[in-house]
Amino acid sequence: MAGLFVVVAAWASSWAALVVGLVLTALLVLIVIYDIEHLIIPNELVALIAGLSLIPLGLLLYQSPSYELLLWAAVSSVTAASVYAFLWYISGGRWIGFGDVKLAAALGLWLTPASAVSMVIFSFWIGAVIGSLLLLPPLLVRVRNRLYPRQSATYAVSSYTMKSEIPFAPFIVAAFGIVYVYDFTAIALITSLLEAVF
Repeated sequence: MAGLFVVVAAWASSWAALVVGLVLTALLVLIVIYDIEHLIIPNELVALIAGLSLIPLGLLLYQSPSYELLLWAAVSSVTAASVYAFLWYISGGRWIGFGDVKLAAALGLWLTPASAVSMVIFSFWIGAVIGSLLLLPPLLVRVRNRLYPRQSATYAVSSYTMKSEIPFAPFIVAAFGIVYVYDFTAIALITSLLEAVF
């Protein structure tokens, strides 16, 4: 938490941005911890994140009155939530929980449509990497047992399998941090990779 607060302090351009950033960070950390422990995202915390987004939106509207800003915030929210909602619906809640849908909708209010799409993409990329790392230890144990059957290990270094439930909120929050704090999008990443290759 202290490390994240340092990042927020370095990023904030004003006292208002600092206070809002610190509160938002604390709420996101609470959501991550709660989801890891209970596989549930409390509605109250999601509602606070959505409500907190009204502060920067209100400041922007005060500086430049335009209802277009509210429209884009709504589009970003719906864009982020719709992808997760689709996966939740077609899987009957087995692939992703509805709490993730609500969290994405709240975080989408803080982003542009392009950033909202990038948050979704990055969350799946981060989830794929972390999920693969969690599955690696038991796989290595099985490979070792096949190579050395006389010295088979009976212990499991990880309880995760392909059917294990893994909390997804940490991946969404990490992706949100990347696109919000560093203004980094999936399009920018893909473009830079293509330029590096070609």
